Amino acid sequence: MRLIRWFAAAVIPLVTSHLREGAFRYHFVDLGNAKLKAHSSWTTERRFTTYHGRPAMMQVSTYHTTDGTILDSLLFDRATLLPVWNHSHGAIRESIAFAGTRITGHFARGDSIDRPIDITTAIPAYAGTIDDVVAQSVPLDPGYTVVLPFYNGGTIETDSIRVVGREGDTWRVDLVWPGGAGRETLSIDAKSRAILRHIYTNRDGSEAALVAE
Repeated sequence: MRLIRWFAAAVIPLVTSHLREGAFRYHFVDLGNAKLKAHSSWTTERRFTTYHGRPAMMQVSTYHTTDGTILDSLLFDRATLLPVWNHSHGAIRESIAFAGTRITGHFARGDSIDRPIDITTAIPAYAGTIDDVVAQSVPLDPGYTVVLPFYNGGTIETDSIRVVGREGDTWRVDLVWPGGAGRETLSIDAKSRAILRHIYTNRDGSEAALVAE
């Protein structure tokens, strides 16, 4: 079992009233010599539910990737955005349970053998499949920055979320990946908190946009 530590707020104030039910479709558009992510397009459906009497949300996503199709289901708390469980089938196979700071289950990619997962983190981790939702929900104060753990593909990565500032009716929020891998820039409507645009900047400076269909 690995113990991962970093400095971050154990509890951050989140605004989640923007969450809504529905089906959403996205695809990547190359903005110039970008090496697009493995996920070239996907469909996500979200539905309100409850878990142990608390408001929750069920998210089911189908990812079309260069390695095949992935069907991913995630249950998370609607107020804290913290995950309860995550299951995937297809090009990625995993069954993950989240219990406070402990993450357990198994993970496999492609034809590889299932690998047991048993990770303890310093604070509860978020699911990488909703990293943009977490970034969308932080306090929209210029300069606000927080470093948070995200479970992603059998491991933990620490991403920095930074509120760059407001331009007219839009906030810019950067989600910076660890190790200089790049960033995701979100344009967020100041009134509704809807994400208007995603721009992905890779390590080499190339860019791709995530477009809603």
